[in-house]
Amino acid sequence: MEGNRERGMMESMDLSLRESIKAYDSFRAEYDALARRAEPYLNDPTVTEGSKAAVRTALNAALACGDMFPGVGLASTLSATTLKGLSKADKILKWFHAPFGKKTDGKSTGFQMLDLTPDVKLRTSLGFQLLELCSAGMLPMRTIEGLMQMNKDVPRVWRAYKRIREIAAAEAVIAPKVQNAIDVFSPDGGAV
Repeated sequence: MEGNRERGMMESMDLSLRESIKAYDSFRAEYDALARRAEPYLNDPTVTEGSKAAVRTALNAALACGDMFPGVGLASTLSATTLKGLSKADKILKWFHAPFGKKTDGKSTGFQMLDLTPDVKLRTSLGFQLLELCSAGMLPMRTIEGLMQMNKDVPRVWRAYKRIREIAAAEAVIAPKVQNAIDVFSPDGGAV
C-alpha cells in the first residue's frame, strides 16, 4: 500500500516536471520569436533616440505637474538641476581623463542618461532654478525648461514613429492566399 502511494507520487512529480519543461520550452520559443521580431526596432538608432525622447518628455511633464505645487516643485526642480550638473561634470571629467589629442567615445554614461533636459544649457537651467528659489517656489520654472526640451524632443518622437511604421511595413509578410485575393480584387487585376 505504501509502495503504491510512493510510486503514484513519483509518477505525478515526473508528470509535473515534464509539463514544466514543456511549458518552459513553449515560453522560450515564443520569447525567441518576439526577440527576432523586435530586433530591427531595437537596433535602429532613430527609434532608440525617439524612445529616449518620449521617456524624457513624460518625465518632464510629471515634473512640470509637480512644479505646480510650491513645496513639491522646488524639491523636484532642484533635484533635476542637480542631476543636470552631475551629467555636465561627468562629461567634462570624461573629456579631462582622455589622452591628449584623442576624443572620447560617444557613449553616454549613467549620469548623462539622467539629464532630463540635455538640449537646455546648464546656465539656463541654473537661472531658472535661481528664479524659482527667489520666488520661494511659486513660479513654475521647470515647466518652461521642460517645454524648451519638448520643442526638441517632439520631432525626435515623430521621426521614431515614422521609422517604426517603415520597419513594420518592410517586415510585413502577406500570405500567398491573401496576396492572390488582393490581386483578384485590385482595379488593375481586371476581375472587378
